[in-house]
Amino acid sequence: VNEGHPLLAPAITAQDIHTVEPGWGTDDKEGHGTELAGLALLGNLTTALSSDDPIEVFHRLESVKLLDKNHSNNDDPEHHGYLTIEAVSRPEITEPERQRVFGLAITARDARDRGRPSAWSATLDRLAVDYDNQGESPRLFVISAGNVDDPNAWADYPDTNSTDGIHDPGQAWNALTVGASTDL
Repeated sequence: VNEGHPLLAPAITAQDIHTVEPGWGTDDKEGHGTELAGLALLGNLTTALSSDDPIEVFHRLESVKLLDKNHSNNDDPEHHGYLTIEAVSRPEITEPERQRVFGLAITARDARDRGRPSAWSATLDRLAVDYDNQGESPRLFVISAGNVDDPNAWADYPDTNSTDGIHDPGQAWNALTVGASTDL
């Protein structure tokens, strides 16, 4: 997330922006994380922008860069779980008492085997139930079901649901996986 964004600045500080690999930096070069943070913080602004009423926000943001600028981790799907553990740890170490919901808006088509567990989904299951600490601090994960990058796939909807299912790690059992589309 780019912390200097004027709509996000009141809800996120430099101490709330992390990365799993310091060499990557914390800034959002693509805009994806910043745009999603705006949705998480403010939702759809269509109604708000047509009104003079103030917008009340009762939560804040944290951000962890999980992938480098090439959207990769050396092409090793087994590494996704480790990076996710690192990403969860960063804000919890910085602000251990803060209540949070973890949002994961990246997915992988590789290593996805029609809903069977993967190393990444198993890691999310383990983090969600706080297996390592015997359930003392369970976590809520909201995960993207995946992205349709091929415009031709939309033309074949809903038939494409049978050929392009939920992407890894959306098959995690102890997380909330969300799929959606919009006409906006």
